[in-house]
Amino acid sequence: EKQFPSLNYYGLKSKGYFSSSVIAETKDHHLPLLIKIFPKPPPNDPLTEKYTRLEDKYKHFIFPNPLERPNFAPILNVETKTQDDRDSIVIIRQYYPFSLSERISSLPELTTIDKVFISFQLLYSVYKLTNRAEFHGNITFNNILLTSHLHVFLADPAVYKPTYLQLSDYYRNYIYFFSPQFKRDTDPVYIAPERLDEDAPYICKYTAEMDTFSTGVVIAQ
Repeated sequence: EKQFPSLNYYGLKSKGYFSSSVIAETKDHHLPLLIKIFPKPPPNDPLTEKYTRLEDKYKHFIFPNPLERPNFAPILNVETKTQDDRDSIVIIRQYYPFSLSERISSLPELTTIDKVFISFQLLYSVYKLTNRAEFHGNITFNNILLTSHLHVFLADPAVYKPTYLQLSDYYRNYIYFFSPQFKRDTDPVYIAPERLDEDAPYICKYTAEMDTFSTGVVIAQ
């Protein structure tokens, strides 16, 4: 709270190895916000090299004109904060009521027209990103956010996660980086097959086809 005195805080949204999320609201306009906090990893962690460029990468998603990338939840602010002698990168975006994962598991059920409407918005969002050589990196049910009117916002690009996973230890790496609650026999895998490469370096170029595959898995589900 000392870091952002202009906000009211409502509690922890989630906590994981890479980041924690807090729900807040602006005191003046009562705009709901989600604050994601990325603590600096230990020196020997493979994420350390990506962390040094994390702030610049996320600032790339602060859009002067959000209409240029419709259906994408823009980053509102990115800052580096220090607390208890430890640096953290803090990312702020608008908070949305629920994810697609939460919506499909609640009532009333989505109609066929609802699903078509959601799918169209998701495809258009990915199209606008890839048209500008920008990529998300982790399109899943949890990163597709909805309003009460079913307006879609693709959120939380995974610029800090590896492009490729080692095939020899695929399940451990997938659970570690992408899905801590992954159930091997029942949950869909959103990772494109070409991302499974034993010899690829940790930091490597992402491609539009990888996002397209993940989008297809979401729509198929």
